[in-house]
Amino acid sequence: MEGMPEEAERRRQEVARMTEVLVRVTGNVGRASRKRPGARDLVLLEAVRRVGKVRPKDLAEYLGLSRAAITQQVQALTAAGDLEAQTDPGDRRSRFLQVSPEGEKKVAALNERGHQRWTLFSADWDEDEIALLADLLLKLESSIARAVRGDAPVTGTPWRGPAAGGGRRAGPPPAAGPGPVLGSDRGLVQEHRHTVVASASQSGGMTENVNTLTSSTARHSLDEWLTMWNTDGDIARQICADDFRIHFAVTEPDGSTPADDIRTADDFARYLGWWHAQNPGVVFTGVADAIDGDHGRLLWDVEAGGHRAGGVDVFDFAEDGRIRRVWSVGGQRSMRS
Repeated sequence: MEGMPEEAERRRQEVARMTEVLVRVTGNVGRASRKRPGARDLVLLEAVRRVGKVRPKDLAEYLGLSRAAITQQVQALTAAGDLEAQTDPGDRRSRFLQVSPEGEKKVAALNERGHQRWTLFSADWDEDEIALLADLLLKLESSIARAVRGDAPVTGTPWRGPAAGGGRRAGPPPAAGPGPVLGSDRGLVQEHRHTVVASASQSGGMTENVNTLTSSTARHSLDEWLTMWNTDGDIARQICADDFRIHFAVTEPDGSTPADDIRTADDFARYLGWWHAQNPGVVFTGVADAIDGDHGRLLWDVEAGGHRAGGVDVFDFAEDGRIRRVWSVGGQRSMRS
């Protein structure tokens, strides 16, 4: 990058390389885990084990799922004997969940299966390499937590609804001079791929005015939005409403607007599969976000080819917290500037 000291430029390049690898690996792991039998059950059972005893509504909040989704999964696990439900002596209308002895065996079996997979993946590594990776990942986890705690909150007027107009998600905007050609339906860069460095809910701190029932699911949907753009378009089928629509402010480089034809979550998932194939390798980073009842917003940055720009997505949530409408606009400069 012009004007940057050589040492700083080398570090920037290495960080970019690290980010690309991390996103690719975590995306692959996420896709594999979602396809693995029992993966959803393991997440829920591990959460209950971690707390000890928990009410279903608190479990839904903790996992960022709707009460309806939790109820369905809890009923299945209770019927299978993996969860036990006990009436709350202080409130006969409520009950506590805890993992049964059979559920403990199931968790152990699922964890062992995962351990075997990772043993296979690292079969040609020596013990020092495995220990080094574990140490570095722990260090990265601590560094992320420290950085997030130090973020200054972004404050402002509470969100009251989608901005007028609308626009399209962008990657780096059409910029003059050398650099990536902006385009891509998502609006910014020709290579706009949401590569998550930190989720916006972590990296920002926008004032958040939360609604009760949909808030946890809306939060989950908003957090998964970046992961979806970075790694797996199939996530759209989980976090987007059946009548999902997205409105971009720009066209593709050839002038087409394929996203205008999206009418369902399945349409969007197919579009994302096409988009990912067209636009590999761009790094998107969450800057800040906010949720206010049925509405939300997400500020993000994108970097490609040494150029950085930013944009904003505006959301309407359905009653169950899934994303129903999105207006997406990209600009010429970082949202952190």
